[in-house]
Amino acid sequence: MQNFLSNMLATITGKPRYFPEVKWSKNLWTHNVFRVWESLVGRKYGIKPSMFSANGVQYAYSFEAQIALFEVWVRSLFKKFSFKIVYVPQMQLAGLSRGGYVPYRFAIALDTSGQSTNPTTSYSYTSTGSDLVMVLGLTDDTGANPNPTATYNSVSMTLADEVQYPGDRWNHLFVLAGPATGSNTIAIGSTSFRQTAVATYTGCNQTGQPDSHSATTTVGTPWVQSTTVVASNCWLVGFVYGTDPLSTTVTPGVLRQTVAASSLYGDSNGTVSTGSQSLTWNNNGVARVAVGVMVSIKPVAADGPANLKSLDTNVKSNIKSVNTNPLANVKSLNTNP
Repeated sequence: MQNFLSNMLATITGKPRYFPEVKWSKNLWTHNVFRVWESLVGRKYGIKPSMFSANGVQYAYSFEAQIALFEVWVRSLFKKFSFKIVYVPQMQLAGLSRGGYVPYRFAIALDTSGQSTNPTTSYSYTSTGSDLVMVLGLTDDTGANPNPTATYNSVSMTLADEVQYPGDRWNHLFVLAGPATGSNTIAIGSTSFRQTAVATYTGCNQTGQPDSHSATTTVGTPWVQSTTVVASNCWLVGFVYGTDPLSTTVTPGVLRQTVAASSLYGDSNGTVSTGSQSLTWNNNGVARVAVGVMVSIKPVAADGPANLKSLDTNVKSNIKSVNTNPLANVKSLNTNP
């Protein structure tokens, strides 16, 4: 049934589809509803932006993300008294025969967690979507590297790369594959924290992230960052610190946010080729010094023979051909319209 629906929708939309690994959220119903839908009809291949946050404001880049943020807002209105399901041991009711047990569930519990009182180094961020990767840029206000840390829902992010503005601040870029869904806390550990910007992207491979990374110091106009992309259909994500780059745009792609008038977060907003690829920050034609860190993030792997576990209930070892094509000649499945 899943294959029939996904193939039908792939034919209608002209886009290949796959079935993501479903991860349920404990505190975001919107996320779970959309995962039920994806478990029935699949998801389009490819990376898409989901959420972004900077300057204390979170932005939604998908319909699902918009609904999720609305749900978080509604929940915040009742954050002192939230509904939860609490399970208690099954109890035998009078008059029932031996073994006749009924589970009791009480539906109201007290939740006083609220929001963090220190939004600079600890703040709430909502994640929703399937096959997520989180990319966080951080600028420190110091001449010495404070070796900062970053966690989301108490899970440590991986430092992808870092670079120092000459004699001054540091720029760092962190990556986390498979972040927890729902509204959770980002916590920064740094002795000289200045600002952050963070985004989540859906449709990303859950292993081997980032695909590539680089750190650049550039002088003049425009600012150019480059990295050597390995996997096909990757996105580029960059975080740049410069001198008051208020009018800057990024090519190719989208400038997601200017953070405190000095740090910039942007991405390619689409796939790039393999090999050396760049983000060009067009800094209004003014020659300045800037430092940047960037990564390429790779999409979910195609269903080729290396990843294929079964086909129409047949285990991989018994599959000899697909649609009359010998298995040795099959390079990928469901990657073409």
